[in-house]
Formats: sequence, C-alpha cells, structure tokens
Amino acid sequence: MNAENQAIFEALNTEDAPLIEQWHKALPTALQTAATASRHEAGELLQGLRQGLQAGGSPDALDGPAWTALRQSLESLSRSRAAKDEKAGDTSVFVLALKKPIFAALQRRFSTDPAALASAM
Repeated sequence: MNAENQAIFEALNTEDAPLIEQWHKALPTALQTAATASRHEAGELLQGLRQGLQAGGSPDALDGPAWTALRQSLESLSRSRAAKDEKAGDTSVFVLALKKPIFAALQRRFSTDPAALASAM
C-alpha cells in the first residue's frame, strides 16, 4: 500500500465511528430520517473503501479488482434506495457527504505535515 493510501486507511480505521457520525450530520435533514439504516450503509461503504485501500487500489482505476467490495456496496446502496423510491440525486448526496469528514480526519492527522496532507488528498 502506498503512503497516501496508508494515511487514508489509518484515518478510516481509527476514526470509523466519528466519521460516520460526522457524515450523518453533514447530510441534509431530509436525508437523515432513517438514521440507523443510513449509518449501516455508511459503515458498509467505509468498509469497502478500506478494503480497496488495503488491497492497493488506485483511485485512478476504480474498475480494478481492489475496489470490488466498494463497487458492490455502492450497487447495493443504489438498489436499496431505488426500491424505497428514493431519488438517485439523494443517493449521490449521501455518498458524496463522506468527503468532508474524511478530509477533516486527514487534516487532523497531518496538522503538522502539510506536504503529507496534500499528498494524501
């Protein structure tokens, strides 16, 4: 695993519960209704992301085998939400809301090393 992936992996591993909580709070109020379900879905996506990073997955090749678990989690999330008649845009907002908590975790981790922070992002 390269240094950038290692840094993100460690941030995801050490801050799992806070990341999910911050992720949930970052969602628009209308998307926070099923808190338990959305936290479970968030956990599954984080697990897929961790597995991809641990397998050495490149962010430039998300179709690679390292990212299979993440793709499957995203497909499951999409199917589940579509079955509940949720809009695709709401699912996208849910997934993209993860960026802010991950960036915040990386900023905390690399507060004294801006070059490492830039590399990890």
